[in-house]
Amino acid sequence: MDYVEKLSQLAQLLSVPNSEAGISPYLAHSSQPDQVKLFVDGNLDKRRDKLHRQLEFVVPVFDSFDDLVAQYVEGSVLAAYDTGASDGCRMLDWLLDECNPTAVQTDYISCQRARYSVEEAARLDRLAYIRFQEWYSLAEGFVPQFGCDDSLRAYLNPTRCWAQFFTDALLEETAEPPVNVLFFAVGGAIGTAVFELEGQTLINELAEFSPCTLDEWTALTQLSSRTELAQFSADLVEIGLLSLG
Repeated sequence: MDYVEKLSQLAQLLSVPNSEAGISPYLAHSSQPDQVKLFVDGNLDKRRDKLHRQLEFVVPVFDSFDDLVAQYVEGSVLAAYDTGASDGCRMLDWLLDECNPTAVQTDYISCQRARYSVEEAARLDRLAYIRFQEWYSLAEGFVPQFGCDDSLRAYLNPTRCWAQFFTDALLEETAEPPVNVLFFAVGGAIGTAVFELEGQTLINELAEFSPCTLDEWTALTQLSSRTELAQFSADLVEIGLLSLG
């Protein structure tokens, strides 16, 4: 076993409980397994606390969530170079795969995963996120000119993702599940929007065509008139999904 492999093995042993026996051969003469146990137990407590903070949203829909966290931590080695909410994301996957969640629990998991996906998208492409937010700060002033000024283009918010809910636990009364929900970054927070099928298709068109002028979009779509697209664009600007510039 080379040096890198040994370091990797030690890192994994230090992230799971009851690993003193496996670590003992690597200890210096002045070190004791009990000291390792104290260190590992402290790290595990911190990991459990972090998971509770990361998954606070889903905790209320699970019984004995402490036990679930303990099971997950005991059986899942902390990923190397764990950053942000990656451990929380992995536990959400674990809950789906191992715990046979109810439909309501699945919706809560999907909601949390979508939020993490938006946050991760903003982190991975920080420039696109910041650029859109800067454009969006001026977008409302351009709404009356959109369609009259051929130089104005529509820019769809790049920091977004879809999730599907199968119950009404997280939906307003007017929405009938199953429903596709769009999550997106706006103003330092995460917004959500529910669209009818036509609206979802128009969003997907924008994802393919934007940036585009109103005339270009009108020529490309078969779903709405120019006037309807202008109104839809204004609605998207209002909630933070579209910028004009």
